[in-house]
Amino acid sequence: MKKESSLRKESLDALLRVLDSDPNRAGEQYVQLRRRLILYFASFSASDPEDLSDETLDRVAVRVGDQTFRSEPAFRSYVLGFARNVRLEYFKKLAKNPILDEAYLPEIGVAAAELDAVVDGRLECLSKCLDDLQTPDRELILVYYRYEKSECIQFRKNLARRIGISVDALHTRVSRIRLKIRGCILRCLKKNV
Repeated sequence: MKKESSLRKESLDALLRVLDSDPNRAGEQYVQLRRRLILYFASFSASDPEDLSDETLDRVAVRVGDQTFRSEPAFRSYVLGFARNVRLEYFKKLAKNPILDEAYLPEIGVAAAELDAVVDGRLECLSKCLDDLQTPDRELILVYYRYEKSECIQFRKNLARRIGISVDALHTRVSRIRLKIRGCILRCLKKNV
């Protein structure tokens, strides 16, 4: 069940103004930023990347006010700080869960002792890696994560039908794209260390 957002209209409007002065372009930028955050959290194997992305954007909207950012990278860095905190809170909560055992931690890509030491440049690397993908792959991965859980099942069935493949083939194709993105992110992070 999706949690209701407590975000006030004024906060969301402030975030949209930071994204772009034109309301339509700001809305498009918001959707694109949300998709990239979903991929960011999915790259850590978070069980609910949509909710974590929404939580991040809610926190950014509440704090952004009427700040101005000198560049897009400055704003991305600002958002990354919130995303990192949300991610760390999420994994710390998982680590405290008695159902979670040490055997699961390698699957989520983070050892319990390394939670606070994950490289900061992951969102920037994700953005670069998405830009480096061939256009059809980039568009597919972004559209694949477009809808929430309740809507995504039917959407993905329709998407598979529209491009002429089975739903299983669609999942396989998306998994391969995610593996490309993950490999690219790892290479990018190693360069930045």
